[in-house]
Amino acid sequence: MKMSFQNLKIICPKILTAKVVITELKKLVKEYPQEIIVASDVNKILAAKTKTIGYSPIISTGEKINLRCKLRLKILEKSGNYLVHKDILRHHNSKRQGTASTKTRSEVRGGGRKPWKQKGTGRARAGSNTSPLWKGGGVIFGPKPRIKKYKLNRKEHRLALQTLLHNKKDNILVINSLEEYFKRVKTKDFYKICKNCNVNLTQKILLVVAYKTTSLKLSVRNIENIELISSEELNILSLIKAKQIILTPLAMAKINNFNIINDGTKRGGSLRVIFNNDIDRINEFVNEYLDFLNDHDISKLCEGGFL
Repeated sequence: MKMSFQNLKIICPKILTAKVVITELKKLVKEYPQEIIVASDVNKILAAKTKTIGYSPIISTGEKINLRCKLRLKILEKSGNYLVHKDILRHHNSKRQGTASTKTRSEVRGGGRKPWKQKGTGRARAGSNTSPLWKGGGVIFGPKPRIKKYKLNRKEHRLALQTLLHNKKDNILVINSLEEYFKRVKTKDFYKICKNCNVNLTQKILLVVAYKTTSLKLSVRNIENIELISSEELNILSLIKAKQIILTPLAMAKINNFNIINDGTKRGGSLRVIFNNDIDRINEFVNEYLDFLNDHDISKLCEGGFL
């Protein structure tokens, strides 16, 4: 007897958490590979794996610190490309204005009377000067304002983003405290950092920080191949274009907790709310990145509702 699972909600009662459901379903698939049919959406969740990549952050002089940063990503190893493609389509569709418009024969100015009588003139019969056959007439099947939406589930978007970030893991450089390094606007200082850290400015560079400061924005805006974004603005197109990605430890902390922080902060939640009052998880998050935070970083996290 074959069992078909089309939706996680059908598999188990509401009292079970999603993690328990996935664990149990994986066991069933291993035991009965021929009898169980899993829908593609459910299979995506089963195929996702968590990968941890370690980086040694460097400072502005190019020297390494005796600390280790970890980037935890939930990815699809074999079938992630189609999700990336879907996210690119969604991104392009969201940029379309959809304001192209033409007038039909009923909307153009004119009409109202017959240009000439039906018979006896020797000319082709005509009923209105708004006909699409006439100069200045209406347009047949022309464009009209429309909104074309390409839906992508939130979990699919996050999975695509993290999969692409994992694929570019060899091109990632971690520079410590870049958010607060620039006390004044000075492009020359950023050029010095790039030279010390062996960053090639002839190719596209994506600079991802936890939050943007005015000095940092003004210091890099005049450099041709630099794109500066915050970790919340991370998107597929920016990642694809970039030949090298520069991260800060605080930005990595936000990416590691990508799912819960984005959901929690939309509702204005603190870490206590986001981690569901799990004190151990909160302490783990804070202790892991406390060495990289200064007083200004902590105040910024408090403003953003993280602490």
